[in-house]
Amino acid sequence: MERNKVHSSGCTQELISVIMPVYNVKNDIAKSVKSVLRQTYHKLEIILVDDGSTDGSSELCDKFALTDSRIVVIHKQNGGVSSARNMGIQRSNGKYITFLDSDDFLHPQAIERLYCALKERGCDISYCKFSLISHDENIVYRNADRKTVCYMAEQRIVYILKKGGYECSSCGILFSADLLKNNMKFFCLDVSFCEDLYFVIDVLYLYGNTIVQASATPLYYYVQRDDSAIHTLSPTHLHDSLSAAKMVLRRCRKTNVQKAAVSQLVSAAFFAYLRSGSGNEYDRIRDESMAIVLKYRKAVLLNSGYPMKTKAASFLSLFSMSWVKAVYKFVKGI
Repeated sequence: MERNKVHSSGCTQELISVIMPVYNVKNDIAKSVKSVLRQTYHKLEIILVDDGSTDGSSELCDKFALTDSRIVVIHKQNGGVSSARNMGIQRSNGKYITFLDSDDFLHPQAIERLYCALKERGCDISYCKFSLISHDENIVYRNADRKTVCYMAEQRIVYILKKGGYECSSCGILFSADLLKNNMKFFCLDVSFCEDLYFVIDVLYLYGNTIVQASATPLYYYVQRDDSAIHTLSPTHLHDSLSAAKMVLRRCRKTNVQKAAVSQLVSAAFFAYLRSGSGNEYDRIRDESMAIVLKYRKAVLLNSGYPMKTKAASFLSLFSMSWVKAVYKFVKGI
């Protein structure tokens, strides 16, 4: 595991709230919490929101709180990751807020770099690159960069919508607490999958200022679990991914990022169609996905600025969705 050594920049520290939803992660949470406790930035409020865990994670949270006064535990009935994050935001006292999933972990200087980049550039939002890590800590994918970058919010929105995937996550981002609380930018409770997408786009769209990338080095580590939502896609997951993409398009309609929002929706439709299984519920997902493709593929094919993979899938769909599926399986090696 790469652990780059960097020197502290000496930024004046303000209270930062780290919000961690916790649900049945007994075997993983210790590593996540320890990665926060070991941060070079010390002025932290670590909020563990136990979302009705039934595997002993709840008791572990209480034990962690006894070891460090910075840890605050909130126990609630199960309501999903969005409701847990929302409760964490409402109970937080930090000047800034960041999110960490309880099966992931942070580079030791993640929060310091996020904070110092934000303060030095005068931004209200900073973000970092990430790596995908297997359970035995092998790097699956490393989202590195050659330099730190400062973007206008609109540029960052377009990048997120075109890239998709983990780029849409609310984790690995440091937000001004005022930006979230004063504008009530909480997570949507109507979707349980891809809930980050609308939240992040809505915050960036609302604020519209510069967004700074804190480091060219990945600072957030997503641990790949075989039982995570992305590997066990139910009809609800796929429906929610489409709903989130539709919400983003409604938010971005008639703006400079509308084309990117259409691209995200069409990509989500192809994804939902290709990942659907058998049964009536999946049939409805396929019907919904195909309706989206039929509505927008002409715009995708006739206009520049859309990703080539979205254009290619849209072109193949003119002949048959079975062609799209065959190419998808070939590319994925299925």
